[in-house]
Amino acid sequence: MRNACLALALALAGCEQMGAENDCPSDTPLACAGTGFCCPSTAPILCGSSCWNGVPTQANCNAQITVCNAATDASPCESGSYCYEWVCSGDSECVATNPNGTNYGANDEGNDASCAGLLMFGQQFWNIPPAWQACVLIP
Repeated sequence: MRNACLALALALAGCEQMGAENDCPSDTPLACAGTGFCCPSTAPILCGSSCWNGVPTQANCNAQITVCNAATDASPCESGSYCYEWVCSGDSECVATNPNGTNYGANDEGNDASCAGLLMFGQQFWNIPPAWQACVLIP
């Protein structure tokens, strides 16, 4: 039980609420689009108000998962748009073929409600799980 609690504590990192979009402090520089939260680069995945260093399971997270990004002027995903998010979790094909060539990230897909092409490609060519992807409407 103690090991399980320690593992959960290591997976979680503190998130900070930001005033304006992308007004993130230097210790939590990643903006979590549409949430008002920032996460550290070592834990770029927001679940509820907790930052994670990997995609949490449904048992650990009963909230929407958001991939946070470094951005200087604006979130990569605009309010009212669909946001394609991914976390590669060590999958080299995911890193090599995602839209940004990064281990995790998000892209604004405008009004493409399903991000169908991207989701289909990821399902076909990535190792899911542990890689993860989603298409979410940003409020």
